[in-house]
Amino acid sequence: MYYSAIGLLAASVLLIENRDILRSTQVYDKPEWSVYRRFLFAVLAYYLTDILWGVFEYKKLVTALYIDTVLYFIAVAAGISLWAENTVKYQNKESSSGRFLVYTGRVIGVTIFVLTVVNIFRPVLFRIDKSCVYNPLTMRYVVLAIQILFLTVISLFDMTLLIRAKASSESCTQYRIRAYFAMIMAVCLFVQLWFPYLPLYSIAYLPGTCLMHSFTAVYEKEDYRRKPDESEKVSELKDRFRSLLDNMPGMTFTKDAETRKYLACNRAFAEYAHKNSPEEVLGLTDFQIFGSETAAQFTEADNITLSLSKPYIYHEDVSDAMGRPRQLRTTKLKYRDTVGRLCVLGICQDITDLVSIQHEQAMTKEAYESAVNAGLMYTHIAKTLARDYTEMFYVNTDTEEFTKYSRCEDGNTLSELRRGWHFFTDCKAELSENVYPDDKDAFLSAMNRKKLMKALSGKDTVVMTYRRMILNKPVYFSMKISRMENDEHYIIVGFTDVDAEIREAMAKNEALSDALNSAEAANRSKNMFLSGMSHEIRTPINAIIGLDTLALKNKDLSDGTRKYLEKIGESSRNLLSIINDILVMSRIESGAGDT
Repeated sequence: MYYSAIGLLAASVLLIENRDILRSTQVYDKPEWSVYRRFLFAVLAYYLTDILWGVFEYKKLVTALYIDTVLYFIAVAAGISLWAENTVKYQNKESSSGRFLVYTGRVIGVTIFVLTVVNIFRPVLFRIDKSCVYNPLTMRYVVLAIQILFLTVISLFDMTLLIRAKASSESCTQYRIRAYFAMIMAVCLFVQLWFPYLPLYSIAYLPGTCLMHSFTAVYEKEDYRRKPDESEKVSELKDRFRSLLDNMPGMTFTKDAETRKYLACNRAFAEYAHKNSPEEVLGLTDFQIFGSETAAQFTEADNITLSLSKPYIYHEDVSDAMGRPRQLRTTKLKYRDTVGRLCVLGICQDITDLVSIQHEQAMTKEAYESAVNAGLMYTHIAKTLARDYTEMFYVNTDTEEFTKYSRCEDGNTLSELRRGWHFFTDCKAELSENVYPDDKDAFLSAMNRKKLMKALSGKDTVVMTYRRMILNKPVYFSMKISRMENDEHYIIVGFTDVDAEIREAMAKNEALSDALNSAEAANRSKNMFLSGMSHEIRTPINAIIGLDTLALKNKDLSDGTRKYLEKIGESSRNLLSIINDILVMSRIESGAGDT
């Protein structure tokens, strides 16, 4: 009866240790634990047959002992197959080696079952004689040897995964326990080859199932208990984050800088995008939400934001969800999230009402005069920029707020590029990026706020020439900083491409030289023409005058004819006088002298 006592003790320990696994399907709801639960039931079935085997053997009940032994081998077959499947399920390895273990375990289980059925008709595994004595046969030892080999392979499989895996210490412990379980089973079965009447199978199951519960099931239960708390905390954080976004003034959103897909937004932005909730915006791009023209504008603003090291601030005119025109002040900046992903954060504030209030205030006399002065100032800036500079900053020296202007392609009009704050820190760093290395220290010194304001206190303008790297070539630029005449709190910082001016001047000089050469050629042609005129024109006129004089000496002329000849002579002499004056003036202008 001691044989049954071992089985009864092992079954009691299994029920006590694993009662939560056997009856709970909520905590242990993963596929691997479902298989392990079936494995425990197979072990319980084995313990039951082992307990009854000792009772029937003691009572010498041959038929009952034979039936119980058949069920014993079927329980062994189920146990070896389910343990192999549980090992692979727990590792979550859908590899060829994992599938090999599962199918091999099933083949071994089916083989034991078939041999057990065959044994009923022809003893191949065991024989029980009339004296109720159990006699193992050859195939029994073959089956044990196969189980020992297979359990050793499972143990090595677990140890190999343990070595390769870069897991936490908790996971490593669980992998190691499963490997030990298989190894303990293999060692006990190896001993049972020589001692078939010892309950070594039950002894092997006992420490294995206890280790599994102590080092694996306990962790699973603790993890299950942690999940509701963690899930509740995550849900609470999500609610807080969503509430924060929804209650922020204006529209707020963030998107992936690489895919340009929206990662989060508040309800105001979802309404602007004509969506029912922020969740409907997530995963979409601008081109999937807005028209192609609007999406292209947003994409261009994103590109500018990604190229800057500081926030990009700009103003835009848009329509709200009702189609009404609105004015927005948009701030965009780049950042990296907790996983290192580059993102773009955008905050849009509706300033339509603010602009309207400012417009109403401008209707007062004082505001009107201020607006006139601002208009004159802007006109002055526009003229200065269009004529003198390629780019310029209009800076408030008190607040360091600035507006950047750039010359348009036609070279005669002004275009506002952007606005921002902290000119002497942000813009100075931005402008110094392309400065020629040898000139960088001098440039940064000139852009020092204290030094610059001290220099401007003694004179109205500070000028500096330095070099910029453009297309890997140094190009000379002139920086001119001037105080505004009508407001000492503002300065103009202008930049001019000196090399471009030199090239333009050279082109003008070349054109002027061509014009002078053309004029000289024309003058020479004129002199040659006039030189020929001095002989070829005066000779026939002198002939006319001479002939007219001879004709007047004829006394037989009628009064009418004489009158005509006198007029011809007078006109010829006047014409000769005019030609002589023209020739004299042309010689004086050309420096040819009188010939």
